[in-house]
Amino acid sequence: MTLSTRGLFGTMVVLAGCGSAPRCPDERESEFVGESTSGSATFALSGEITAQPFRVTIRGLPELWPGESPIREAAITTTVEQRFAQDVGSNGRMPYIAVSFGSGPAMGIPALRNPRGTLPPRVDHLPLLDCAEHPEGPCCGYGSTGCSFTGTLFVSRAEGTELPPVTVDWDARARLVVAQCPTPSSPVVELVPEDEP
Repeated sequence: MTLSTRGLFGTMVVLAGCGSAPRCPDERESEFVGESTSGSATFALSGEITAQPFRVTIRGLPELWPGESPIREAAITTTVEQRFAQDVGSNGRMPYIAVSFGSGPAMGIPALRNPRGTLPPRVDHLPLLDCAEHPEGPCCGYGSTGCSFTGTLFVSRAEGTELPPVTVDWDARARLVVAQCPTPSSPVVELVPEDEP
């Protein structure tokens, strides 16, 4: 597997919204997206899988939290493209590819195939739990301005040897949706590859 990591930074898109809470007459949420990390792997056999561990780091959350966490949504979005690893002429067909992000390969997720080689983005939502009650899960402690946890991107081939070998290029990035009331913030979210165990 080869990896290329570009600089990580946050970009913000304001999402319109409104609320009636006295302290938040203008209930806004903003989306922050980290810069992407990419990699590549070649698959020849059904069941072959590559696993790339990552560390997800969030910094810059407001010190004063509202009644609940300001994080409204957290997710990893992965875009996958596949191409034949060798010339197969005009009769080749792409095998199905399965993609997931988490602590282990997701079971029962639909495999993806597109004859043009570009697959729809895969979105894996991260359930950021209360650290006090669920210290074993990905969590941000109440009142903390940041947190860090790990997860693994799994990419696998789901069809057999009758189909040609393919090279799969993937591009992954982390995103947050954060409430901007009562305390506005501009957090940074990073997705950094870790050394394989």
